[in-house]
Amino acid sequence: MAAPSTRLFSSTPRGARLARQLALHHLDTWGVPHSSPASDIAALLVAEECRGLHLVEALADRWDVLDRIPVGKTVVAELDLTH
Repeated sequence: MAAPSTRLFSSTPRGARLARQLALHHLDTWGVPHSSPASDIAALLVAEECRGLHLVEALADRWDVLDRIPVGKTVVAELDLTH
């Protein structure tokens, strides 16, 4: 499975929507269909304003915050998928 490309999204409702759409597209490409339980959880994890890290902590099996150079942070989250 190929790694997704890195993209920066604005911290706006539009940026959050685009980030969710891209994440769900990648999951579908990797065999996790839209509207599956794993896809629905991933949609909650991606780009939620304010409460996002609380959702990440509650729903992800593993997650971390990485520094982004020269400025910023990136949250990475992993879900254990069962088919």
